[in-house]
Amino acid sequence: MAVIGVRDSGRKGVLIINSWGGEPGWISGPKAFPDTPEGTFMVDARIFDQMAKQGDCFALRGFHGYQQYKLWK
Repeated sequence: MAVIGVRDSGRKGVLIINSWGGEPGWISGPKAFPDTPEGTFMVDARIFDQMAKQGDCFALRGFHGYQQYKLWK
């Protein structure tokens, strides 16, 4: 899964796209935005914060509040 968008006003959260794509039945429910790709879902900021602090996530670009690591030397 990858975070492809951030909502920082109103109901704060991130838009995640999964690796299965948009196969029918994998993800259901209303879309956060009408033009989001199939296979995406919103995660509230509080939940995502807990997910990211598990230690098995990394960012390819800096994300305020999380430690940066060098992926390549």
